[in-house]
Amino acid sequence: MKRFLLFAYLMGLIQILCAQTNPAAPGRLIDIGGYHLHIDIRGKGRPVVVLIAGSEAFSLDWALVMPKVSQFTTVCSYDRPGLAWSDPGPLPGSFDQDVYELHSLLEKAGLAPPYILVGHSIGGIIARFFERKYPDETKGLVLVDATSEDTKLFINGKIQRLRLLSQGRAIPPVKKRPDTLTKIPSGKELEEIQKMVGQPKTESPFDKLPIEQ
Repeated sequence: MKRFLLFAYLMGLIQILCAQTNPAAPGRLIDIGGYHLHIDIRGKGRPVVVLIAGSEAFSLDWALVMPKVSQFTTVCSYDRPGLAWSDPGPLPGSFDQDVYELHSLLEKAGLAPPYILVGHSIGGIIARFFERKYPDETKGLVLVDATSEDTKLFINGKIQRLRLLSQGRAIPPVKKRPDTLTKIPSGKELEEIQKMVGQPKTESPFDKLPIEQ
């Protein structure tokens, strides 16, 4: 009986959660050329601190950092295409595309340089590519456990060195308007992702975030 009541309670809770509307974006959705990217801007002053999250991570990952930085200058975090509140973007993706999208987003959001780029994981590579493309606009780099081109990652079911994945391939040109878009993963793809990363759980430091986040 206790198990049945617990099951009924959980099913009811799931139905309530599924019935709720998607949470509103904390920042702004900005059109950068046929698709919108989400950017959250806090504080005032210069230089502008740009927080670049890791692979498949959201702007919310910086929720504990932004309030502190916003006390002394402008800080922003954003969602790359297809993540959190941002629209799907053009395919195929590349780091050049990431840099173009970030620069366009900052420009259209009215955030003038200089920038201090803070890149976590894959975001560290994007920060370095950005600095190489726009050296006069970049005041500094902060790399937080940044990914290296020599890093080995578990991709497509096996461990591979990141830089070898692009060996012998031409770098796709930057697309300023989408034609082929990223897509929402299918149920089968989500199952495969769950096998790779395990059951969902809230680990530190995410357990320190406000419950709504």
